[in-house]
Amino acid sequence: MEILKRKLSQLNGNSEPGEIRLVFREIAKDLFKNYHILKGTQKYFFVNIEFYFCNKKHLDMITYPRRLDEGKWFFHQSGVDLTFRSVYSDYGKKMVDVDKDFYFGGILVREVMKADSDEVFDGPYKCEWELFDKFDAFTPTVNEIPIIVRNAKEIPLEPMTTVRKFSYTKEKLQKKYKELTENVFFGNPIITFDGFSKLIREELAYIIDKKKLKNLLEGQ
Repeated sequence: MEILKRKLSQLNGNSEPGEIRLVFREIAKDLFKNYHILKGTQKYFFVNIEFYFCNKKHLDMITYPRRLDEGKWFFHQSGVDLTFRSVYSDYGKKMVDVDKDFYFGGILVREVMKADSDEVFDGPYKCEWELFDKFDAFTPTVNEIPIIVRNAKEIPLEPMTTVRKFSYTKEKLQKKYKELTENVFFGNPIITFDGFSKLIREELAYIIDKKKLKNLLEGQ
């Protein structure tokens, strides 16, 4: 587990786009091959994950700001992330001060497969509700909390890159860019609309073949 946590702390304010992509791919391969989510006795395997990381050299402004250590569950308006080490200085009302060092991000859990079942939870909210629903309000137990656990055996699957799922038209994308530059990122925008829309369309998500995963799990 410590190896995975170290990978989640590799990126910082000076990380270049090429380095960021390499870390994304390394973590994706590791999560798909070597880890699953355990809630009580029930296992869930990663099927689709999306990467988000924002610093001055990789201004993926769609990323929700957060101040957290690596390896935390972070809930936001679009689901739940596994966090990278994340730091930023705000400028009131939780706005990111772009004149100071900042870096933050995480891995959105978009799709998981329930072990010993054909059941797949496709969509970040469905994953969040399945994994984090129904906690005891008075005496919660450890078994109610989803944790990431190393597999007993490596799953020999190679993830494929794909685009993250957004439903933006050009008009909606322009509106989102305006909202972010005016309400979240304080100071010089340091990125154009063209740069923002290019990052939105990059292949920063990873997916595996569900049928192959099921067959491999049944063979273990």
